[in-house]
Amino acid sequence: MCFGVDLKIPIDQALKRALEAHREGKIDDAEKLYKAILSTYPMHADANHNLGVIQISKKKYHKAVGYFEKAVQENSSFDQFWISLVEALLLIDRFDLAKEALARASEFKIDTKKFRELGDRVLKRSQRNDESLSLAKVLIQRFQNGEFAEAERLARSFTTQYPKQHLGWTVLGGVMKGIGKLSDSLTYCERAAEVEPTDPNVQSNLGTVLRELGKLGEASKRFRLALELDPGEASRHADLASSLEANGELEEAREHYEHALKISPDYVEALGNIAVLLQRQRKFIDAEARYLRALTIKPDYILVRFNYGILLEELERFGEAEAEFKKILSQQANHFEALLKLGSLSQKLGKISQAETHFKEAVKLNSSSLIAYARLGSLHKEFGRLEEAKFCYGKAIEIDSNFTAGHNNIAVIYQELGMLDDALEHYRVAEKLGGYRSEVLKGIGRVLLAKGLHKEGLAYSRRASGSVIFNLKHGIDFKKAEAE
Repeated sequence: MCFGVDLKIPIDQALKRALEAHREGKIDDAEKLYKAILSTYPMHADANHNLGVIQISKKKYHKAVGYFEKAVQENSSFDQFWISLVEALLLIDRFDLAKEALARASEFKIDTKKFRELGDRVLKRSQRNDESLSLAKVLIQRFQNGEFAEAERLARSFTTQYPKQHLGWTVLGGVMKGIGKLSDSLTYCERAAEVEPTDPNVQSNLGTVLRELGKLGEASKRFRLALELDPGEASRHADLASSLEANGELEEAREHYEHALKISPDYVEALGNIAVLLQRQRKFIDAEARYLRALTIKPDYILVRFNYGILLEELERFGEAEAEFKKILSQQANHFEALLKLGSLSQKLGKISQAETHFKEAVKLNSSSLIAYARLGSLHKEFGRLEEAKFCYGKAIEIDSNFTAGHNNIAVIYQELGMLDDALEHYRVAEKLGGYRSEVLKGIGRVLLAKGLHKEGLAYSRRASGSVIFNLKHGIDFKKAEAE
């Protein structure tokens, strides 16, 4: 039998029906009835207490504390309400609040045997907790200072002494993540979640590692759990939104970003992220509004300004985009990506010397970046500086011998310089690597024809752009494949 919720019946009758359902193990029915009572009488002591008991059975300890707190506020003279509150606080290791609750209860002459026994238990747990706190403080400090080796040593010691506390496992997960060992980080974060499944931060940490491992569905489940445990925290919505966005679930992601901003309107990270999402959805006006809002709140937020510059470039507002990237360099002169963007924008705006300067600065800043050399090489090639272009593409290939575009582009340079054997060598490498197929095959065909290898050259030309009919009597006839 499923109990309906009739708010027209008296509160005492609704409570009686809820208690009956609760005793019979019909937890969902009981929960609905208790909540119906609270919708009319939010501070009803029995309904709040019993809802707290249900949350405990579901291991939602933080929620239970909230219900028990309302119960003792409404009826401070009933010992069981205080006992339930203190026991729930012990379940989430809030010994400070548990001791405070005991002190508050004593003011209302709560002094039953069960209550005194609970007080002794709190004292013993608290003493042991005080011992762990001193080690925990040092452990957290080492981790926050980036002293990962010492933090790992202390965390392992902590897990040995206090295996049922999540802190040691959480720090080990953080250390492993910090040194790039994501699989190990996942193991420790999962252990932390086993030890403390109701801590929203623990669930969120696990979700973050899963997201970085590309396990987006599992990550979203953890972020949803963190949100359920802590629905009033804006970052819980933002974490879930980022995971959903990465998984291509853009509309739901947007809903959660919006919810985060309802809770915290000045949440700049959420503003920046929803702007990127809106840009992906080609809702450019809305995206720009969010970028500008975020930059009004935090003008030195480089990531948001960089993404705003990309939006302006996409909208072909090149001058405005250039201004944004220059602002970034005024804040951080060695911002590599901003230098590359400024180089490309200056090139588009015909500011060639400025473009060259920006690309050279990027190369100087990161001499192992094939992109920086490739961009500079492209600029040189555009203006006929073939030797300089050849040098840049050569450096890019040195950095990554599998850089298909680099081989293709340097082959074009060699061809223009008349160095056909070198051109053919790089075209062959590009052909083997794959990518740029039509362009590479055309290049090979042109080189082979220039070398007098007509039959082979024409075969490559046919593969690149259609069919070629070679007739010794009537010459060469190119036909598009579609016309055959």
